Amino acid sequence: DSIEFNGDIYRFVAPIKVMGTYQYTGENFFVKGSIATELEAVCYRCLEPFILIFQTEFDEEFAQTNDEENPDRYLYVGKIIPLDEMIKDNILLNLPMKNICQAECKGLCENCGVNLNKGQCHCHKEIKEDHPFAALRFLLSDDKEV
Repeated sequence: DSIEFNGDIYRFVAPIKVMGTYQYTGENFFVKGSIATELEAVCYRCLEPFILIFQTEFDEEFAQTNDEENPDRYLYVGKIIPLDEMIKDNILLNLPMKNICQAECKGLCENCGVNLNKGQCHCHKEIKEDHPFAALRFLLSDDKEV
């Protein structure tokens, strides 16, 4: 239904599709394939919800016993290989660090909070002298020298 990562909640809006192959070595299973789904996420720049198309590849090993030398193995019992934990782990490990709805997202106005993707704000943007980036103010002026 949903998954939490790094303080963000992702809601699944499409089924999780898992495709793959397995190889049995006589002791362990090696499973290789892909995971695809769609998640609803919130953009870090504009704070609007959007659909995140998710796809990742995986290559995992399943064993019947724990092995301290191979802590990344998943366990299986009998003839059943449970994939749910492996799928969840691969989704969490491959989510983006910052969700951006589109590369061109303009975000919010730092003064008034207007979503700049939906329109221009009309607030007066003045960089105060004590602002950490005040020294870069000249880059915004038309009479800059390079």
